[in-house]
Amino acid sequence: FKSVTDAPILTDPVVTLPNAVAEYEIAHIRFDATSTTPVVLFHSLYGISSIHHCVAYQRGTGDGFKFEYIASASVYDNFTFNADYVTPVKGASRTGVGFNFIQGYGGGLPVFERNSARGFLTGFVIDGAAGGLVDDYSPLIFHNEASTVYNGFIITEEVNKARVCHNYLEGEIGRAHV
Repeated sequence: FKSVTDAPILTDPVVTLPNAVAEYEIAHIRFDATSTTPVVLFHSLYGISSIHHCVAYQRGTGDGFKFEYIASASVYDNFTFNADYVTPVKGASRTGVGFNFIQGYGGGLPVFERNSARGFLTGFVIDGAAGGLVDDYSPLIFHNEASTVYNGFIITEEVNKARVCHNYLEGEIGRAHV
């Protein structure tokens, strides 16, 4: 799917209660956008939902994948890159986040496994609920890659009980903020 507007190619409806939506399985799709918005935006990924084996190419300044609420869902075997992924100059002038996970409500146990982010300012942002710790968040961040990015992983202090293991941050640019 290719975007012709400055809007996400795939998004779900905004709901008052994030766990009141249906469960999704998104698989085997290539998304191609030139935008200031995320290529794929989910307001709620709940229950046994999953996004897997997808590619998001961002030609603009926006994010690749963005999730505003995720509970007990899995995001695995995905690849996102932007136009800077082949640029040898690596620095803070890069834009966007490859995988942007913002936990806007209480919930937990999401799995982020075998995803690759290339060319963005930040490969992965794992953020907790605004206003305090989410005691049951406990994300598993396993076997992901951040390549040709300025920041590899940013995990905010609101994230509680994160399990981060066996991830690959490439070269001198693969910084992690935890």
